[in-house]
Amino acid sequence: MELSVQITSLIVSFLYGIFLSIVTNINYYFLFTGKKVFRIIGNILFAIDAALLYFLLMQKINFGIIHPYFYGLICLGFCLTFFKFSKLRKIISNLFKSVKSPKE
Repeated sequence: MELSVQITSLIVSFLYGIFLSIVTNINYYFLFTGKKVFRIIGNILFAIDAALLYFLLMQKINFGIIHPYFYGLICLGFCLTFFKFSKLRKIISNLFKSVKSPKE
């Protein structure tokens, strides 16, 4: 694999980790609302969709070759976003709470 393709894959993996952290926070809110059956189905679909989306991105960039250090960068992007942007989680939570129960 060429160096430019690997660097592109590393950057995309890191950005995907950031994206995954934000989407996971949104999914976490929906985990506690609704019926239990819908929550279980929603979580399973979320996990499958997240994995398929990453694989499709890697398929477009480097023909689906996924190295272990790509997963490391996904985890790094996820953890940095998760710990650094706790304020973002509160904003997202408040946004969904205001949509769920509008103020009178």
